Amino acid sequence: MNETLQRLIDVLPPPLARPEPPPWDRAVEEIGFQFPSDYRAFVDRYGGGAINEELHVSCPTEFPYEPGVSPGFAGYLEAMDLGVGDAYRSMRDSFPEDYPYPIFPEPGGLLQWGVTGGGDDLFWLTEDEDPDRWPVVIWWRNLDPRWESFPGGTVEFLLAVAERRHEYTEHLLWGTTGMRWHLEGDWKVRYPYSG
Repeated sequence: MNETLQRLIDVLPPPLARPEPPPWDRAVEEIGFQFPSDYRAFVDRYGGGAINEELHVSCPTEFPYEPGVSPGFAGYLEAMDLGVGDAYRSMRDSFPEDYPYPIFPEPGGLLQWGVTGGGDDLFWLTEDEDPDRWPVVIWWRNLDPRWESFPGGTVEFLLAVAERRHEYTEHLLWGTTGMRWHLEGDWKVRYPYSG
């Protein structure tokens, strides 16, 4: 197990029962790329869910995220695009200086993997061919500057939040105390949103 993931487990206990992991070996065939390895290890251990019901981490599921969305890996991409893609593209067309990144599936675009209760979006910047080199980019809806590029992957970012080392931990978790993981789904089960 990755040392960073083990440190996260120490401060943010995962579910007692292991979630059903996605069949990651099918991702490249189904969507043309693989997810970052730290994210895959995280989802294998935690599933999809939220820290303190505020910082939500999405995961692929064999059930559609919502009616009309495909299941599986393709559905994950569709759901992430429905959640932020069209709105982002529209704002970028109108205010390109304020929206410096392309959005997935544009080459090198932002691919959403999480969201906060305050509406901030968490992405990977997919510029590198190696997904393990995709940095986390945060689109702050209510902070200035609006963009942050975090120099690390998903688990490093979540660890910084869980250890309260990230500058905006209180904003990300809306002042909640303690550190709890709330399972919202895995490959086989999609629980209703509980936040």
